[in-house]
Amino acid sequence: MGKSDVRVIFFGELPPSTIHGASISNNINLAILRSKYRVTVIEEFADLKYHDSFSISKGLAFFKSFTKYLLRLVPKSHSIYYGVVYLSKAGICKNILLVFFFKLRNPASKIILHFHRSDISSFLASKLNSFLFFFLNRFVSIYIVLAEKQSEQLRRLGIINTRVLFNTIETEYSDEQLLDISSEEKEEITIIYIGNYIRDKGIFDLIRAVKEYNKNNVRQVVLECYGNFSSSTIHDELMLLSKEIPKVKINSQITGEQKYKTIYESDLTALPSYNEGLPLSLLESMSLGTPMIITNVGFIEEALGTDYPYYCFPDNPQSIIEAIKRYEKDPLKSRLEIKKRYQKFSQKNHAEQVLKIFDE
Repeated sequence: MGKSDVRVIFFGELPPSTIHGASISNNINLAILRSKYRVTVIEEFADLKYHDSFSISKGLAFFKSFTKYLLRLVPKSHSIYYGVVYLSKAGICKNILLVFFFKLRNPASKIILHFHRSDISSFLASKLNSFLFFFLNRFVSIYIVLAEKQSEQLRRLGIINTRVLFNTIETEYSDEQLLDISSEEKEEITIIYIGNYIRDKGIFDLIRAVKEYNKNNVRQVVLECYGNFSSSTIHDELMLLSKEIPKVKINSQITGEQKYKTIYESDLTALPSYNEGLPLSLLESMSLGTPMIITNVGFIEEALGTDYPYYCFPDNPQSIIEAIKRYEKDPLKSRLEIKKRYQKFSQKNHAEQVLKIFDE
């Protein structure tokens, strides 16, 4: 079957220039959209070192991408604009700029914006943020949201044009591709952290928890961390800690087959983050049957349920220690159960829902 005549234009961050959950989700969704529509992609450059900050270089990078966007927008009409909701003052202004010029060129076309973060309520606590967001809302046809809970949040604000799209992952492994799960107890507990090195991800809380746990328990924890550094300060602090704590290893980014193998062979993964939507690292762990110690923030409970045993609390190393102790009691059963909970996030379900939303 050939592609339809519908043209979609996308503006946003993509790997490999930017590696985080939103960019990976963008990439997955674009691959699905390309199977049916004619897709124009304008990649926005965003360096991790500018995380949650503004700089002249960051602003210039955006306007370089924006100029490219205008040059691609003018010659041909497009039926759909697809992008993300940026939850910052500068970000919302970017959204307004992008959709305004799209509507100027394509007045009868649709705007579809995707939420990748969960903190809309705290963002709208500012009157200026609220004004900017509701001005942007005048242009938007559909919001794609991460979970039912987020859809409910927006409905309470009077926004009803939402569609729930659960995240999915890049690679899925069948049971036949995975080795049999061993019930043998290992000498040490291996915990894996995969994510950018940002304070709000709870990386320092995790390291403090492992240090304290190993002081008081015969069976030791080995913590293997993989990611990109958000600043030279974070790099130096983490490298110093890894020298002080022999069981903590700080590594650079890991991707592809090696990442999945590392997750599968670990006892636990960990993401004690202060703010999340529905992180891909959680879904990757679930798909492989590896339980994760994780904070119950954002919409994580919609993936794991209220009865999940390894929740911890933000900014609370002691709660991470307690989660490790709970894991020690029944690790095999937990591994089998978590894989079952992944099914609703499968690639097949995700692809069907993406096309259903864009076909409306």
